[in-house]
Amino acid sequence: MILLILLFFFFTLKYFTFFIKKVKCIVELNALGYNFDGENQIYTKIIEDFNQYSATNNLGVKININLLTNLNSTISIASYESTIENLLNKNKTNYDIYFYDNIYTPIIGKYLLNLKEYIYDDEDYNLDMFDPKIISESCMYKDKIVGLPITLIYTLLYSNVKLLEKYDKRVPKTWDELIETSQYILEKERVLYNNTNLLAYNGLFNDGENAFSSIYEFIYSFRKTADSPFPDLTSEEAVHALEMMKKIKETFSLEDEFKSNDGFSIDKLVDGSALFIRYLIFPDPILHLFPYKLSRMPGNVEGVSGSILSGFNVGIIKYIKDENKDKAITAVKYITSKEVLRKFLMRREVIPGILSLYDEEEVCEEADCELFKSLQPIGKPSNISNNFDEYSKNFRDYIYEYLYEDEDPLVVLKKVQDLTKIYNISLKTGETVVGVVYFIIIIVLSTLMLLSLIFVFMEKYVPFFGFVSPDLWILIVFGLIIILFVSPTFLGEVKPLKCHLEIFLLSIGFTLTFIPIVYKLLINFPEENFISKWICRKKFFFIFIFTLIDVILNGFLLINRFTVKDINITNGQNFQICENKNLFNKFILFLNATIKMIVLVALLLLIFIEWNIQITIYDVRFIVISIYINILTTILYIIFKALKIKNYISYFLIYSSILIIFSVTNYIFIFGFRIIIAFLKRNDSKLDIVKKINDNFINGISMSSKIISTQNKSDSFQNSQISSNTINNSEKATGKLKIISKIITYHYSTENVISFRSPKTDEINTFQTNHIMTIND
Repeated sequence: MILLILLFFFFTLKYFTFFIKKVKCIVELNALGYNFDGENQIYTKIIEDFNQYSATNNLGVKININLLTNLNSTISIASYESTIENLLNKNKTNYDIYFYDNIYTPIIGKYLLNLKEYIYDDEDYNLDMFDPKIISESCMYKDKIVGLPITLIYTLLYSNVKLLEKYDKRVPKTWDELIETSQYILEKERVLYNNTNLLAYNGLFNDGENAFSSIYEFIYSFRKTADSPFPDLTSEEAVHALEMMKKIKETFSLEDEFKSNDGFSIDKLVDGSALFIRYLIFPDPILHLFPYKLSRMPGNVEGVSGSILSGFNVGIIKYIKDENKDKAITAVKYITSKEVLRKFLMRREVIPGILSLYDEEEVCEEADCELFKSLQPIGKPSNISNNFDEYSKNFRDYIYEYLYEDEDPLVVLKKVQDLTKIYNISLKTGETVVGVVYFIIIIVLSTLMLLSLIFVFMEKYVPFFGFVSPDLWILIVFGLIIILFVSPTFLGEVKPLKCHLEIFLLSIGFTLTFIPIVYKLLINFPEENFISKWICRKKFFFIFIFTLIDVILNGFLLINRFTVKDINITNGQNFQICENKNLFNKFILFLNATIKMIVLVALLLLIFIEWNIQITIYDVRFIVISIYINILTTILYIIFKALKIKNYISYFLIYSSILIIFSVTNYIFIFGFRIIIAFLKRNDSKLDIVKKINDNFINGISMSSKIISTQNKSDSFQNSQISSNTINNSEKATGKLKIISKIITYHYSTENVISFRSPKTDEINTFQTNHIMTIND
């Protein structure tokens, strides 16, 4: 009895284990697809095939597809794609796998997994088996493979084989041959059978979306060789293509036919009343209904052709749950495998992107391998614009200005090119010479500034540059030269790194120009103090602190890079500018600007304090003029940024001019005027200079007396003011009033304490001041 019970439990456990292995948890993946015709679509069949394979091999995966068609949905293809984008953008999607038109790869590519990181090559599957041209033109998003082709759709030439055989003509291989053959057959049909209803060529140059493909493919067929890239839009090949397009239209009076919709072309295919028809390849069951032979499109020369490539891809949403990711990868690998696509190709239900399939004998027994291998596809440039639908419409409209009107072909092609071309100022003279002229001006100005530093070291001119030491003059001039070289960073393509370089050069240029002046005024303070003494001893360390602040702040800006904004000009020339969208970067820029503003305020305060000190009286006045001009240029810069300038040359010139004005005016009023004064006093001999310096030194004691006298006078004046205020306001004198009183006292001082400065410096400054006063007299 016990033995029977044990046997019962043993077989029960064995059966249960077997059941668990066979009936394991099924992972359901949700797929979404769209096809206008719910009957003639491949998604359902492929999904059913996979589900059957999964069940047979116990993969534990099942795909449920939500197929949107014209029968169960009111949305169009375009609205379907925008709906998907909205779902993905909100990260609220119930789908794992997407079947999508490859034209929308640039739109939804950012939401899909990079399959190259998840699909590894093995014996049964290799990404290299797909045609690299198809992958690059229809499956890539920013160098990532975000989809794999399920089926491709090509545009082909439908040739009326009965009429061609009747008049012993071959399928045309060039556009000239198409015109010649059409003229011959149409004339014969008209004369022999009074057949005036025969259409030479449909064109499909209408207002529909497919018209873009017709035009684009036509231009592509005029490249020089089969391996040549798409012709430049303003090239001789592109112009020739448009001329041929118009030649066909006018030769056969086809304006109305060219403008006809797809329905017109399909009717002609059905009734056989057209000689040549350009249209998409139809599924095999429908194709046999037409009395036409398929071939690749003609070209400008034999051996060169073009066929617009479209089709449907499959991709995996990057927000997929981790536990479903491997299952989805398995499904995609099976759906796009060589074996599965071979099976559906032999049924003539798909056109795979695996070229090696067209070399297999069993496949070629069912499919026209020679045709598919001979095609020269070109994908729609769907990534050329953020709004491809708008680009496509403008593209067609401009081309039609020539095709249906009388505009010059080169003019309309230039308009088409300008839809996406980004213009910039460069050293090339193809578009404008502004870049070259501006660069020459900058080189000349900076060279003159640099060479002018020689005067600082010439003994005859040394007295005129006594305001600061030679090393500080070098820093000041170099700072102004750096500001001059801000604009040249925008010669050529605008890049985020150049945007950062602009801010860095402006910051460093400002620091090297004005901090040495702040240093000089601090050590020239009318009253001896600890700060002035410390700064005098730590000259370069003081300047280094401000330079280090610039480096640190600009380093923070690199954490979140600037972006490049496209300025799109309707019927104009697009260009790019730097844009800062990051809040942290905005704070850093504000902090940097605040520091510069504090430096200028401190500089103005020091100038006010030292306004009447004789040894620097003219220096500070010229510096004030410089600051006033800086304020004006800053206001101009703010206005410039606020204006919406729509011309890239004007934008560059205005900005560059502001920087030149800033640099040159500061150079003139801080450094350059000294050279002018020196030349005006060029008759003074070296002995005169030495004599005047010695006289100033001998009179040092007298100068000290003047210091005391001036200070006493100022104190008396201020004391009388304070006394008067005390009488009028009782005892309301505050700390603020004392500070203001002291500042005013400094303001009226004509000499300063020199105990911590070099006597030689003050002698030179005094000599310089006397010379300026002499000139003014």
